[in-house]
Amino acid sequence: MKEVHNFVVKWLDKFRNQEIDYIELVDHYLADDCDALGFEMDSGEGFSKRYGSAFYDYRELKKIIDYINDIELLGSAIYSRWRYFNHWAYDGEEILEDSNRSWFVLALKRLLVLSAENNAMFKGIPKTIHIVSNNICYGPSPEPKDEIEQNLTISSEGQVKFSSFNFGYGIEKYEKGRSKDFNIEKPVAEKILNVAEKVAITASIPSTIYTYESTKITGTVTGGITKVKAYIDDTIALNGGEVDVVDGKFTMNIILSQTGSRKITIKAIAGGTAEVEKTVNVVTSVKSGQWFADYYVNNYSAIIAERNKYYSSSYSCAATASTALKMAGYGITQVLITNDVESQLINKGWKKITNMGALLPGDVVFTDKSVSNIPGTYSHVQVFIKYSNSAKTYAYITDNNGNMLNVNLYSGSWPTSVVAYRVP
Repeated sequence: MKEVHNFVVKWLDKFRNQEIDYIELVDHYLADDCDALGFEMDSGEGFSKRYGSAFYDYRELKKIIDYINDIELLGSAIYSRWRYFNHWAYDGEEILEDSNRSWFVLALKRLLVLSAENNAMFKGIPKTIHIVSNNICYGPSPEPKDEIEQNLTISSEGQVKFSSFNFGYGIEKYEKGRSKDFNIEKPVAEKILNVAEKVAITASIPSTIYTYESTKITGTVTGGITKVKAYIDDTIALNGGEVDVVDGKFTMNIILSQTGSRKITIKAIAGGTAEVEKTVNVVTSVKSGQWFADYYVNNYSAIIAERNKYYSSSYSCAATASTALKMAGYGITQVLITNDVESQLINKGWKKITNMGALLPGDVVFTDKSVSNIPGTYSHVQVFIKYSNSAKTYAYITDNNGNMLNVNLYSGSWPTSVVAYRVP
């Protein structure tokens, strides 16, 4: 990563240099560096498949640049784009044109962010800061004497250097404009450089995440970031993944549903620009009964919301139970009939329990068929959480009627519990 970072710093300075000879850009030097880093010259095929005309159009690249997180892909795109001017362009000097130079600067700046350690541009407080401001954009061409770029350098000792460039006549490079060197007091310079302290995010992201399980991500930020947001595979915002930063720290809880290798990215969305990412393995969650009981209780609102997408009526106990089992990662599909829930549990190898005095947290309990509205089916299905009395006749259950309800397992207004199934 350090080698890539050094490569970017070197070539970013060259492409920003308004006085550079185009031969230094189109000769073999950049190719030598790219080959050493393992970047592939594929004529932009890989990059174009994903990002289309952004491979050669600065305006299109600007739209999607913040979503690019693949160092190899971006490095190969830079190599391939350079190859056009080195080999195919009518005149290699075209690389100095504003639209082309801007493309390389934008791509290299993104690669600089991706290759920097912890995605921070530097650590600590800088001794010198160099700021380049350029207002060239697409539209009417500036007048020759229009000032289009300013450079400002400030050192910790208080030395300040200012220079500017005019557009000139648009041939090869800009023309030198104003310049001024002066000094400011050292405490003032140090205060300015303190503001430039790194903007960065660090986050604790588990390497393995279970489907439909609430996963906590904690992190810290520096540099004034006030809000962060989590994305999956670069662009899809995660529910629960947008939180405020408090005292330089943040905590979020996310839920993933699709298995496989997935990339989680935490980005600053207010107070600065920084991000951190990690590729995680999302696997099917097959947990203990106690885990399922805790999951059902703690995620009850989310389960009901998911059930309503499938079946909006609160009367379906089977739809509620099957949704909870599905979201918990037990491989159960959503159904409307209690017997269909039982059939799936049997097929998944869940253990049948007939002693209602020996239930364990997470057991899926079915009640008497004789009072069912549908002949031959269980009248109700619920999930056992824990007993509420020493005689084990009352228990806390969770179902479509509510969360942690205290019911009589054998009599009263609640149907009699007759059979249960336990996580294998």
